[in-house]
Amino acid sequence: MRHIMDIYCKVAIITGGTSGIGYAAAHILLNNGAKCVVLSGRSRERGRRAAQDLGKIFGKDKVLYMQGDVNDEHHF
Repeated sequence: MRHIMDIYCKVAIITGGTSGIGYAAAHILLNNGAKCVVLSGRSRERGRRAAQDLGKIFGKDKVLYMQGDVNDEHHF
């Protein structure tokens, strides 16, 4: 894989990170040295599960889930 930016020791916030492309992006970022990823999504259940799954692979201190909906300004 060609690297287009240095992500080593950086923190990434991924909206929609609980499944699909967002989840895959979190996995890739952690696999390439990101310090931590913060997953955000509407479903608390899916978010906790995604964070737990990635935490098992990369360490639970590397993944955080925060419930949020980017379409609702009250969530942020």
